[in-house]
Amino acid sequence: MEAKIRFVKNIDKKTVPTVTMLKSLKNSGTANFLLIEPNILSDSTVEYGESNHMELIDNEGVIKVKNITVKFVNGEPAAILAIYNIKKLNEWDRLNKFLTR
Repeated sequence: MEAKIRFVKNIDKKTVPTVTMLKSLKNSGTANFLLIEPNILSDSTVEYGESNHMELIDNEGVIKVKNITVKFVNGEPAAILAIYNIKKLNEWDRLNKFLTR
C-alpha cells in the first residue's frame, strides 16, 4: 500500500509536505508537517465534512495528528501546519517508516 496523507475523509492529499523533526535526548519531540497553499479546504471538499485532524495512512495502519493550524490570507487558506507530538521511541520508529514510503 502506498503511504497517504488525509485531512478530509476519503480525499488523499497529493502534495508532499515539508517535514521537520525535533527529538530530545529522552526520545520525546515533535514532527512538523507544513503544507503551503493547500487545496483541502476548497468548495469541492465541503461535501466530505470538516477537517479537524491529519491522518498518515500506510499498510501498518493510521497515525492521527490532532494539532492542526491553518493560516488564512485574504480569506483563503495559505498554509497548514500539523504538529505530531511524539513521546516514545516506537512512535519515532513508526513515523520514520511512514516517511520512507
